[in-house]
Amino acid sequence: MDAVLLTEPTGGILAANPAACLMLGRSEAELMAVGRAGVLDLSDPRAAAAAEERNRVGRFRGELTLVRKDGSSFPADVSTAIFADRSGRLYTSMVARDVTARKAGEAALRRSQAELQAIYDTTPVMMCVTDAARHVRYANRAFADFIGRPAAELTHETACGVIGCLGALDDPGGCGFGPRCEICPMRRAMEGAISDGQVRRDVEYAFGVLRNGTPQEMVFQASVAPIPLAGEAGLLLCFEDVTTQRRADNELRTSRAQLRALAARLQTAREEERASVAREVHDVMAQALTRLKIDLVWLQRRLTRPFRITSTSALAARVLEMSKMADETIRSAQQIATALRPAVLDSLGLCAAVEWYVRDFQARTGIACRLDGEEDPDGSNRDVATAAFRILQEGLTNVLRHSKATAVDVVLRQSLSTVALTIRDNGCGMPASAAGNPAAIGIAGMRERAELLGGTFELSSAAGSGTTIVVRLPNAAPTAGAGDRQ
Repeated sequence: MDAVLLTEPTGGILAANPAACLMLGRSEAELMAVGRAGVLDLSDPRAAAAAEERNRVGRFRGELTLVRKDGSSFPADVSTAIFADRSGRLYTSMVARDVTARKAGEAALRRSQAELQAIYDTTPVMMCVTDAARHVRYANRAFADFIGRPAAELTHETACGVIGCLGALDDPGGCGFGPRCEICPMRRAMEGAISDGQVRRDVEYAFGVLRNGTPQEMVFQASVAPIPLAGEAGLLLCFEDVTTQRRADNELRTSRAQLRALAARLQTAREEERASVAREVHDVMAQALTRLKIDLVWLQRRLTRPFRITSTSALAARVLEMSKMADETIRSAQQIATALRPAVLDSLGLCAAVEWYVRDFQARTGIACRLDGEEDPDGSNRDVATAAFRILQEGLTNVLRHSKATAVDVVLRQSLSTVALTIRDNGCGMPASAAGNPAAIGIAGMRERAELLGGTFELSSAAGSGTTIVVRLPNAAPTAGAGDRQ
């Protein structure tokens, strides 16, 4: 209930209602005794301004500070007006309402708003509030910083236009909800949240325009929540940039597919190698040894049966044939061993092995090979030399199978700390996506060999411009298990 006081222009109180007595802690007689000056806090500069306004225009309405009998003060909404009775005598009415509770509530609300604003602005999650027409009403600092524009500039623009969803690709100046919006999961989530009032979580979508129109390929994960906004339906949008995560996921899936293909190829290669060695041993060495066995049996019979006369020249000729057969068998064994691991790699080092293999590759394929080799005086680490040699074999095999090249340059550089191998062809090249294809297990195998030793593998190619492979391996101590892997 409001306090009502009837006062004289000079400040005396003529009457007070019970609410005034209760509010000010004085009886009506006490109020009449102290007058208006006893209930107003005259140290409040608003009191003098209120009196000046009341005297000037005949009324005042505003907030003043009132004082109780015990000396405590409190805020009140005060309305005063000057009026005259029939005789022309002037009076002043004063109506006051204690607003202590309201002021406390307002202060608590301001604190709450400040806390919420601080949370809103300091959270790392990008957030914005839109109206039902998807126009931005508020944007937090993380959102504005990511967009690269002040938050005030973003208001009244469409959220889709600011973020740059699929529709913004059709209308870079803002989202005109073009044809591509029909397939945009973000638009469907926003429309659905407005229509049924349900929260949409983990909405993933891609966009291509962001940060003042700069095209970027990015992926966002968003949550869309309907909220009341000044009497209308609004939306709270929360965004998380998952571009790096999705790229990593894609790379991981590709890598796993490549590793599975590589493992299958390794198994196949082992079986093919075993079959090849078995054929070589059976078809060449076993036959040669069988013939040598026959000749030895013949020689034994001639030597153990002296009554059967055989000329010395015939024996010598047969022994010579046996010697030639043994030489052929030795050469076959050497060829098989060289195919498995060139002896020159262990005896003369990496540079000599590379030179031998490049020369052999040119002779077998007719592809011109130029070698610029440099041997490390102290020799390369065994595992590093093996890995570099196997990468060279795989790289030249890819050139033969896929590149249609007529010339290949091989550059080998060695130092105490690094072994660098470059393979460059003038072939047809390959698109950028081919290197990450799970079917490109040759490339995956070379990369795995390099990375297993802590090295790097770089491939650059373009259609019609040839392909260049650069491998750098640390020339460090041997790594267990990093040796001759197929």
